[in-house]
Amino acid sequence: MEENRNTLSAPAPHECERAVLVAVVRDNQEPRQAEEFLDELEFLAETADIRSVRRFTQRLPQPSSRIYVGPGKLEEIADYCRENEIDVAIFDDELTPSQTRNIEKGMPCRILDRTRLILDIFMSRAQTAYAKTQVQLANYEYMLPRLSGLWTHLERQRGGTGTRGGAGEREIETDRRIIRSRIAKLKEDLKKIDRQMAVQRSNRGQLVRVALVGYTNVGKSTLMNLIAKSEVFAEN
Repeated sequence: MEENRNTLSAPAPHECERAVLVAVVRDNQEPRQAEEFLDELEFLAETADIRSVRRFTQRLPQPSSRIYVGPGKLEEIADYCRENEIDVAIFDDELTPSQTRNIEKGMPCRILDRTRLILDIFMSRAQTAYAKTQVQLANYEYMLPRLSGLWTHLERQRGGTGTRGGAGEREIETDRRIIRSRIAKLKEDLKKIDRQMAVQRSNRGQLVRVALVGYTNVGKSTLMNLIAKSEVFAEN
């Protein structure tokens, strides 16, 4: 039986995974800019304990709506991954659900896109209850349109006569119902946390609230530690 390769199941902890990076260079885009994006993607991969071993680029007016790159390029990438036992292929844009499914058919390894990679990093780094809830919500909203064929990440609730869901309910519909239920609960949890935080803020009188907002790994925690003399966890 063919091994189930999906974008939603995390690999078991082991030595650093090996990856190829894939990007489309648009006609109106400078090659240097594309390389900068790939440098950033490689940096994100390293943050997720994934080592980049090769980059693949292709110049196109726009990414293919079916497989992101051209069929010949995808075959070249697949052959390289197969011959070199690559663990994961990381695409520099967010892939649509249909692109992901089509790409997986021809690839011998896991598929990640930039959004999935960033979500994985956030999930591993979230510390507070609010942050963890936000990341879980973003993760489920990302997963919902990508459930087709990606069932192993959820508990199975099989329908049957006299059981919840009714006889013959398709697994994919059951999964969607589970995900929607979890999304609804997480949104309600966020509202509760927001109300708690509002009470806490009201108890602080006239203190000014300041937030540091920025892309992952740009130095927010380091800056916070310098300004506030705090000890927020920070690393490259």
